[in-house]
Order: sequence, then structure tokens, then C-alpha cells
Amino acid sequence: MDIASWMETFSSFYLIICSSFPHRWRDLTSYKLLKLRTYQFSGFCWLDYERAFREHAAAEKVTDWSKMHVQLFNYHTAGAQVCTRPASSSVVSSQAEVSGNASSKVICYSWNIGPCIAVNPQCEFHHACSRCWGNHCATSIVLQSSHARSLDPEEPKRSKHR
Repeated sequence: MDIASWMETFSSFYLIICSSFPHRWRDLTSYKLLKLRTYQFSGFCWLDYERAFREHAAAEKVTDWSKMHVQLFNYHTAGAQVCTRPASSSVVSSQAEVSGNASSKVICYSWNIGPCIAVNPQCEFHHACSRCWGNHCATSIVLQSSHARSLDPEEPKRSKHR
């Protein structure tokens, strides 16, 4: 299933639920935005998380879908490839960047590979590098090291002999 098909299906579900439970519009809208943000950086991991979350929500009778289930999210996105994309590709370009919680002992995974996908303006996790706890995201280390290699004049000679 692609994101467009999911959005169409979820919109039908949303309309049915909100016609009987009008108070659910806020948490279901937050959930939809979370899926779009997850889709931006994690390839098909968003769909694995989506399925796992729905199963969890049904089993536990969860009625507020606005908050991410962190353990499920981390489990399903742990192997996601780091994607680099232009900054203009955000879902809501006018939205200010989400700030992290500096006192948290848990590092924000989504912030390390792209924009933070927290629904609220204050993420509950620490926005620090997942490799060294530095004041930068982990992708900046990957990008810096590959940029440094591309500036190395000996690199083409070494790569021929590998």
C-alpha cells in the first residue's frame, strides 16, 4: 500500500469514526500527520508501524491515537535507511521546528535522521546525536564523513585498488 492509498482509506475510516464520536477528530488528525511525517523519512517502515499500532490499539482498547507508541515505533523503524531530502519537503512547511526535551535520557530517533515527527511543539525526547550525544543529528556525521572523502584527492586511486 502506498501513502496515497492509505490516506484515502484512513480518511474514510476517519469520517465514519468522527460521525459517531466527534471528539475523536483531534487525535485522529494528529495520527494522520504522524503517519505522513513517518513516511517522509522511513520508507515503508511507516506502514509496518501503522499495522502494529492498530493491532495494539485494538487489543488494548486505545482510544487516543495522538501519541506515538515509542516502543513499537522504534522497533519498526530501527532498520530504516537514512534518507536525505530537501528541507522544502516537509508536510507542513509553515510549522516551526519541534524542540527537544534536554532533560530526557532518551534520544529522539526521528530527529537524528530527519525532522522530528512529534505531534506537539515540544518533543518528549532529547534532540542529540544518537552516536555521540553531540548537539547535532547523526546524519550530519554521515554527511560530513562522505563529504570529507569526496574532497580527498587520493580517494579515486585507492578505490581502484579495492
